[in-house]
Amino acid sequence: MRIFNIATLLLCVTFGYAQTISLTHRLANYTSVTDGGGTFDQGTDQIGLWANGGNKQSLVFRAFDSNGDGTGTAVTVDAGDSFKITVAAKRAYGEIGVALLNNPTATAAWSDRKNNYTTYCILSGPNGESGAWSNWKAHSIDGGVETFSIGGDQTTETDFVITFFVSASNKITVDINGESKVLDVTSPNATHFSVWLNDDWSGGANSNIYLKPTTELVQATLSIRDLREVSNTLYTNIFKDKIQFNSPLSENVNWRLFDLTGKSVCNGIAKKAERTIHFNMPPKGIYLLEVQSESSGNREVFKLIKN
Repeated sequence: MRIFNIATLLLCVTFGYAQTISLTHRLANYTSVTDGGGTFDQGTDQIGLWANGGNKQSLVFRAFDSNGDGTGTAVTVDAGDSFKITVAAKRAYGEIGVALLNNPTATAAWSDRKNNYTTYCILSGPNGESGAWSNWKAHSIDGGVETFSIGGDQTTETDFVITFFVSASNKITVDINGESKVLDVTSPNATHFSVWLNDDWSGGANSNIYLKPTTELVQATLSIRDLREVSNTLYTNIFKDKIQFNSPLSENVNWRLFDLTGKSVCNGIAKKAERTIHFNMPPKGIYLLEVQSESSGNREVFKLIKN
């Protein structure tokens, strides 16, 4: 294996700016868990949830995949990626929630709705998490909580467009209808998401919630417009499962490994004074290694050939 500089790379590779995966809403693409509630297909590209009998619980899970319909290969949301979901709702006497999950150990019970979550958003009512009619809140597995200025309404349904953007290797930016909050998340990756409804009484009537377009995953890709001239200051040795720099790093370095379609394969951070990037070696093929200094933003991209 060898590392080549970007001058060689530009002769043979063209990049797109992003890869967008649209998620169609059919119950066949979800795992449903209900107890005193239910789920149903609505129209041609929506699903509905209701919850107003017994324990008043309705919950759906879904894994991210490359086709957006459950037929593609598994996809992990990581640094630079974003997931946007549209939830049409009034409000709930219990709660309405959306969570990003990272390899949940189970998706079979109401208690699994936040199984291995990285971040979740919740719109709570008097019988919910907040114990009152509350605005949307975003929670991090690391303990961070941010409150939004937007809430639900007793009679009017709102399209809540919720976007989770992995804005750094340890941060997730959550946006709800144009208002953004940043949460610290040590490990922000996600493989699944869940949506739930508990006690759908809005204060005036029992009210369904709906998942609807636009719901999509946007994966970060390398872009020609972002490329910089390689400075010849970075040289590496390639081993089975690591890349070693010739000298200790003077600052933290974020790194990402891409395939030739521009899709992220894995990512991480090499700490200051370290000199080694450890990663799970991908299958044979040609890959692109991007390294970027955390403070100055200096960036270099190399071609990695795995024989």
